[in-house]
Amino acid sequence: MMHAFQHSDGYIKWLMQSIKNVVQGKREVCLLCGAAKSNQTTLKLCAKCVHDIPWIKHLQCMHCGRAAHCPDCKRNEIKYIHANRSAVSYTPVMKQWLALYKFRGQEMLLPLFVDMMIIGMETHYHPLLAQRKANIIVSFVPTSRERNIERGFNQAQQLAEGVALYYDLDCMQLVDRIQHTEKQSRQNREQRKIALRDAFHFNPASTHVVSQWRQRRVPMIVLLIDDVYTTGSTLNACAKCIVQALPDAVVYSLCWSRA
Repeated sequence: MMHAFQHSDGYIKWLMQSIKNVVQGKREVCLLCGAAKSNQTTLKLCAKCVHDIPWIKHLQCMHCGRAAHCPDCKRNEIKYIHANRSAVSYTPVMKQWLALYKFRGQEMLLPLFVDMMIIGMETHYHPLLAQRKANIIVSFVPTSRERNIERGFNQAQQLAEGVALYYDLDCMQLVDRIQHTEKQSRQNREQRKIALRDAFHFNPASTHVVSQWRQRRVPMIVLLIDDVYTTGSTLNACAKCIVQALPDAVVYSLCWSRA
């Protein structure tokens, strides 16, 4: 099946610039614009694109990991996520980057997003990895069957598999989405909560995890992966299913971006 990006103007410009750089002896090129890659970073980006990344370094909210003032976490709601951390802020530029990968078929950008997730992990969750790596299972927010058919892949699953592979952690789908919902970007906070009320349940195929971890008698930490944290409703709904099935589990989340 031909991906949409193979016919897009943006892809053709990237391809032509990449060919030009290769001919000129500049073999490593920016994944986003095709310019020569910067030697100042491990990311396969040019200096300009690296400069555009709004890394989250200093947190204003220690629960959701937002870099700005957060009114959401002060609400009197049950939180099943112990803490969330994100690599970058969801600026218009980051929104464009994600759209290239998520909606326009440029899956060649996946390694870049995984690398950015790992930088976020090292920045915010390094103590967690250092102390409890042996107890961590990586999981992800599932998509509905309809969304999988529409998009062809689950970006959260791809990111989770990349992070798990880098840290040599187990990755499994602990939660199923049993109800298709409207795109979250079209809903406000209350609409999201209502739509997600019965959208997920614990994946029956993962029930063996319960017995395995209980036999080990060690604390279980679930690292739940998604691409964008907006209100936290989806992550919280997934974490609720996990905690109800695995009462001893502690659920953290890691997202590529925080809106």
